[in-house]
Amino acid sequence: MKRNPLILSLFAIFSLVSCSGSGNNNGNNGGCDPDDMFCDNNNKEDETKVELKDDTNPNYVFDKNVDNKNASVNYEIFVRSFYDSNGDGTGDLNGVDFKLDYLKDLGVKNLWLMPINPSPSYHGYDISDYYKIHPSFGTLDDFKKLVKDAKDRNMGILIDLVLNHSSTKNEWFIQSAKDYFNNNTEKGSKKDWYNWSDKSISGYASYSYNGKTAYYEARFDSGMPDLNLDNEEVRNEIKNICKFYLDMGVAGFRLDACLYYYTGNNAKNIEFLSWLKKTCNEINPSSYIVGETWSDQKTIESYYSSGIDSFFFFPSSNNGTGNGSIISMAKGLTNASSFGAYIEDTEKSIKENNPKARNSYFLSNHDTDRISNNLYGINAKIGANITYLLPGTPFMYYGEEIGLRGVRKENDQSDARRRLPMIWSKTDKTGECKFPEAHRQDLNNTAQVDAGASDLLNENYSLVNHYKKVLNVRNKYSFIENASFKDLSSIVFKENPKVLVYELFDDNNKIIVVHNCSDSNAKVTLKSNDKNLNTKILDSINTTKKVPEFNDGTLKIGAKSTVILDVND
Repeated sequence: MKRNPLILSLFAIFSLVSCSGSGNNNGNNGGCDPDDMFCDNNNKEDETKVELKDDTNPNYVFDKNVDNKNASVNYEIFVRSFYDSNGDGTGDLNGVDFKLDYLKDLGVKNLWLMPINPSPSYHGYDISDYYKIHPSFGTLDDFKKLVKDAKDRNMGILIDLVLNHSSTKNEWFIQSAKDYFNNNTEKGSKKDWYNWSDKSISGYASYSYNGKTAYYEARFDSGMPDLNLDNEEVRNEIKNICKFYLDMGVAGFRLDACLYYYTGNNAKNIEFLSWLKKTCNEINPSSYIVGETWSDQKTIESYYSSGIDSFFFFPSSNNGTGNGSIISMAKGLTNASSFGAYIEDTEKSIKENNPKARNSYFLSNHDTDRISNNLYGINAKIGANITYLLPGTPFMYYGEEIGLRGVRKENDQSDARRRLPMIWSKTDKTGECKFPEAHRQDLNNTAQVDAGASDLLNENYSLVNHYKKVLNVRNKYSFIENASFKDLSSIVFKENPKVLVYELFDDNNKIIVVHNCSDSNAKVTLKSNDKNLNTKILDSINTTKKVPEFNDGTLKIGAKSTVILDVND
């Protein structure tokens, strides 16, 4: 674990060879799902067979001395669909509380709750009262209990802070409309809390009052009027909201729609974010903020100059394409050297803009199709290995660990299919929620997994147990959260396009991570200055139940598996 500066110039020579499917414990075409359109069974690097012993352990082996105390992987929850504690069919805060032990055992740190405030919509992103809890989810006392109980289990609560817009049902907006039409400019007026115009403008919706018509900015929907974030009183109100929840003990906030605070003006967006981060730090210096900037690599990187702790990294997610796509890397479709170089460049750029920043990689979320649509079987497992063994504060979406399904259909204006009920058991339906839009009978036709989290916890080498293993390994090396990233696979681009190798290090620690993204076992020879490295295996994630071996500088690793290496003088 000790960092050796001389090793940073590591030179590795890999020889990747095919094992004709011996790394597959499912009996399916060398580990490649036959129904996967990206499956490429003909791309065999070599016909030489690499033999590895079978892992005879009945399940993944977990380090029992490691818990979630120093965890850094976060878990997104759509409360309405997570767990119903009172039998009314709607997930609630007490339901989340009931499942805290499950989440602690999984190994996560913070729980991001999608909007929990009163709202006229099922999704909650149009808030009618920022200081109350949606009655379907419980009470403010329930929320306070959840915060405390989570903290007792080394977990924090992040709440969705929607600041770009409110609901038209919010009293702020109702009063703003009255004050605008009456031209009320007296103290306490909310006339300028929203952006109004007497003329129809693109991105504005109409509003009628006493026979008159005016227009208000509403970039997302007519029911979501944009707040005027230049208004000092609006900013004071936002400060009060932040203080209200931070004083209550929340760990921080997830910021919705950061790109649209000032539509088309990144500089003003960044200025507002800088103000918000400073404001939260004054209330609680340890508060954590992660922002949504659904954009390209360089734009996201530039937003780190705001001082915000983290932003979701969309280019590597389910919707991402190109060299940074985790999906492509997991399937062996991207050259490891290209992926590694992309991540290294991203990490460096982020730290240049904010040395304390931590990237938030993720596979899917509530606005994208479920990752199970693109990664399943052993590809889902190696995808998790890659995502959750990268630096920063990654996020996983509830149900990801069981392969929960959900794809938005063409011409569907709702994302409800991407936010379907969590499955806890195949037979015991206690706590299982109704579909998020109860009036939509078509949601009943959605194909879904049968086995729930409870079932899979009792199934050896299941996807849930795989996620537990990955997070157990990550939590063992807690420095990964703030680690620097150095690509090593780029050195051996021509020889080994499907083996991803990188080092994670800080001033006191260093490990080398090896992901074999091919469908075959791999043989890896590590050298430095023409000498075999004095390296040992620290941990391994044996996805295809093959035990890795290391002898005289040569590592043998199973298909779709991961090894953590230590490097000494």
